[in-house]
Amino acid sequence: MNINIFNFFIFIIYLHYYNKISSKIFL
Repeated sequence: MNINIFNFFIFIIYLHYYNKISSKIFL
C-alpha cells in the first residue's frame, strides 16, 4: 500500500467536508 496515495485520499476527503462545513457556516 502506498502511504502517499492514502494520505492524498484523506486530504481530499478532509477538504470536501471542510467545504461543506464552511458553506453551512457562511450560508
